[in-house]
Amino acid sequence: MALPSPRLIAVGAALALAFGAGWVVQGWRKDVQLQSQRVQYAKTLQTIAEKTAAARDAVQEQERQMAAQLAELDKQKMEEINAAKSETNRLRRCIAAGTCGVRLNSTAGAASGRGAADAAATGMDDAAPALDAALQQRVLDLRDAIAEDSAALEYLQGYAKRCLVGAQAVQ
Repeated sequence: MALPSPRLIAVGAALALAFGAGWVVQGWRKDVQLQSQRVQYAKTLQTIAEKTAAARDAVQEQERQMAAQLAELDKQKMEEINAAKSETNRLRRCIAAGTCGVRLNSTAGAASGRGAADAAATGMDDAAPALDAALQQRVLDLRDAIAEDSAALEYLQGYAKRCLVGAQAVQ
């Protein structure tokens, strides 16, 4: 077998060198592309992190505002309950002292359709029967319960409205 000519060896070496150089240049180009993608990925992650932090801060601020509003509403309703209890306690002391009492207003003329007009005309309101002490206390207990329940209901309605507004603001 004959040896390949030196020219053929030179051409083969040149081709191998060109192929190797192309391989290296392609590797450099791909490295640049990969580096560019890494930079873009890092920028995207940074943007996502910034937006997430901003959304978290907004939600925390909204929660803080809602908590402050609910605390104010709670304070207001507790003041209303305490005022109602104070008034009931004043009435209890008044009843105990005998300076006032609980009476039931009668509308004896209600069947005729004139109701209070009949009662006023006959003087029924002036002659309303006095209740015994235990019944007067129960009436005052009911008054307290109604005031507390009304304030609690108004508080819960306000709470629900604020929750609804808060949920709509988040969306």
